[in-house]
Amino acid sequence: MTLPDEFVILFNNVLTEMKKESKVNQFLTKIQYDYTHEKDFVYGQKTGEFLGLLIGWWKARYAVDPNQEEFIEIIDMFQEHLDEIKLSVSNFKD
Repeated sequence: MTLPDEFVILFNNVLTEMKKESKVNQFLTKIQYDYTHEKDFVYGQKTGEFLGLLIGWWKARYAVDPNQEEFIEIIDMFQEHLDEIKLSVSNFKD
């Protein structure tokens, strides 16, 4: 199966935007989290936010959850780009 072109375009656009800014989401600054390494926290936040956005967009656009095959393909595509997200976070100035 191949994911729809519009989804792949969205994926690439979101990835590009997420790599531009590597700071903690402003909403999260209002919540107290006990973390030691800010870059690890930001990486976890960004990857979770990215994946949640992709799945949420899919559900809104197609009015269904991705089926198992689609979900696996989304996760595979997502995992291929984790190093790019990690690099953008590592370039974050403390």
